[in-house]
Amino acid sequence: MKNNLLHIQFALAALLVLAQNSHAASWYLMAADVNVISQPKAASSMVKGSMAGPVRFTARGDFASRSECESDRTGMVQDWLKHSVIARGGWSRFGFTSPNVFIQCISDSDPRLSQSGGTRTMDILLQVRKFRGH
Repeated sequence: MKNNLLHIQFALAALLVLAQNSHAASWYLMAADVNVISQPKAASSMVKGSMAGPVRFTARGDFASRSECESDRTGMVQDWLKHSVIARGGWSRFGFTSPNVFIQCISDSDPRLSQSGGTRTMDILLQVRKFRGH
């Protein structure tokens, strides 16, 4: 009897682990196109009033956890900083002083995600932090 109870408990524990793994969210490293963002006057052409965009984000990788995604995101942010992507595109004029807003980790449950031709994308309007002349 005790042995059967152990088998049942083990089976339930195994099912619980399988259920958790099957419902685990995927995380996508989403980034704007560096060539578009770094074009001279990119910000000027995308900013309309208090909003910029829409900015097209494309998946650059998929991960089993947010922490894995954030690790790669940090590296990409550092690379953009190293290559002055934000400065070249004129984004600081509108309050974007870091590439953080252009590189995000997004859960597969985010309703902004869409899939086209096997690629995950999303379009986002970004809030401008500073207005021209202020």
